[in-house]
Amino acid sequence: MESGFSAYQINVHERFIAIFKQVQAAAFATVDLNEIDSINNLSALLNLTKDEVLVTALVYALQCQSMPASEKRLTMLCNSVHNNEKPVYETLQGLKKFDLIHKSYGDDSLLYEISRSQFSNIRAHKYSAIAALKPVGLEKVLIYFNNKLMDDENFSCHELFPEYRFIAELNPDLQLVKQTIEVLRPLEAYLLLALCCKKYLSDEPFNTKYLLDNCSDKGMVRVLFRHIMHEEIECMKQGYVRLSGGELSGQSPALELTESGVMHYMADLYTDRESALNLIHTRLPSHAILPKAIAPVKLYFDAAMTQRVHELETLLKPDFYLRYLDTLRPAARMRGLTALLHGAPGTGKTELALQLARKSGRALFRIDMSQLLSKWVGDSEKNLRARFTEYRRYQAQTDPAPILFLNECDQLLSRRMAVTQSVDQMRNTLQNMLLEEMENFHGILLATTNMTQNLDPAFERRFLYKVRFQAPDLSMRSQLWKAIFPRLKPEQAEQLAAQFPFSPGDMQNLVTKLHLRRMLNPKGKYFETVLGLCREEKWGEEKTTRMGFKSI
Repeated sequence: MESGFSAYQINVHERFIAIFKQVQAAAFATVDLNEIDSINNLSALLNLTKDEVLVTALVYALQCQSMPASEKRLTMLCNSVHNNEKPVYETLQGLKKFDLIHKSYGDDSLLYEISRSQFSNIRAHKYSAIAALKPVGLEKVLIYFNNKLMDDENFSCHELFPEYRFIAELNPDLQLVKQTIEVLRPLEAYLLLALCCKKYLSDEPFNTKYLLDNCSDKGMVRVLFRHIMHEEIECMKQGYVRLSGGELSGQSPALELTESGVMHYMADLYTDRESALNLIHTRLPSHAILPKAIAPVKLYFDAAMTQRVHELETLLKPDFYLRYLDTLRPAARMRGLTALLHGAPGTGKTELALQLARKSGRALFRIDMSQLLSKWVGDSEKNLRARFTEYRRYQAQTDPAPILFLNECDQLLSRRMAVTQSVDQMRNTLQNMLLEEMENFHGILLATTNMTQNLDPAFERRFLYKVRFQAPDLSMRSQLWKAIFPRLKPEQAEQLAAQFPFSPGDMQNLVTKLHLRRMLNPKGKYFETVLGLCREEKWGEEKTTRMGFKSI
């Protein structure tokens, strides 16, 4: 039982049955809604209106007796009750919206029943679960909108009106309702509600392709897109919403709320500007990884490389890192640690960065080039600047400091070139911006690249620590084969190491392929199967048989 209520108020099951009996007894007389026992108490307890309590009690009591709760029967029962404000049909529709009541079908009529989970909650005295169903307050409105109207089902603008009316009736004083539902066209209101959902629930932009795929009013969607691309909608003119990239086709831009937009539309969540921005910016972005989410992986290196990895692990330990910061000159512009992991592909650079974050207990802000580059002029630069700004905001709120991880950033670190086309200008601008950010960087930055010879000299001095990953030699490959494929005999591991100079990444791919092959042919011999997969993996070096007609 939940605390805070008397036994009289808590036993909702008995109260619902008593309400049903009281209404049933008034079938040939009348009863005032306000005079029905415990209606007011149940209304406060379950976060329902008195009409909703009445209808829910009747449906529940009929369901307990295995009697069909048709709209006709419910209407007949409610006809003996005065002062109920809404028709039974409207009350049922409202209860159905937040899943307290579901529709079912009888032989020739539409029936209603309490949803299974809420029926169980009533019997188990878990009333807060019922009270939390109704979307009252901004947080619940956003969750309701996300679950009900952003679930990949087709909708039309006309179908949005009853949903909007339902939300507005429950939240007449909500700033978001006043700024969207009450003043905007349905599709534009939908767009802003979706932006708020994305910002609050996942801190992601909203890809408007969703509207093109799911809204049946295609003409209205295209008109809205034209206004978006020319920044003609009011929320963009006022600086509340901005473009955030989009598809290469240019037909479905992504949008996001600005800080001003967060404060304008979502002010009801916070008491002051500082708490609002702190909450938004300390929410872990979707591209970041918490250390507990990283699975432990054993990495194999030679003695020299193992020593360098151990040094990095020590440097990133929270206590040691703070001691290191204390030793820096007060005037030092770079106050942190920057490390470049470079070398042959498939040798464990990315995995090492993940394991360093896991072992040091730090969140990893992973940035891939695909997240930065955009076809929109200036957007790539904005994306890079935004990532550093985002990192600094999160860093100021967390301990230990997170790691900013630039993954496979070959294009950013290579030598700058003469400008012959716009893409060259964009790359050079990105490089200059990264150099500027690193010059004044406070924090921990790890970068990986497969490039070994073409590093721009300007980056060399900005990386305090450089770790080169080399392809494993014969001895190390033998150890790797035996470690990754433990069923191999030592001589078999040596044979594979000598015959196939694979990287650790290649070997991990073979693990998955071996699992699939043995599912298809469980009786195949283990070593022969591994050997066959290795030969398939070396397809580029295999001799091929020419087919066709032989020339004479």
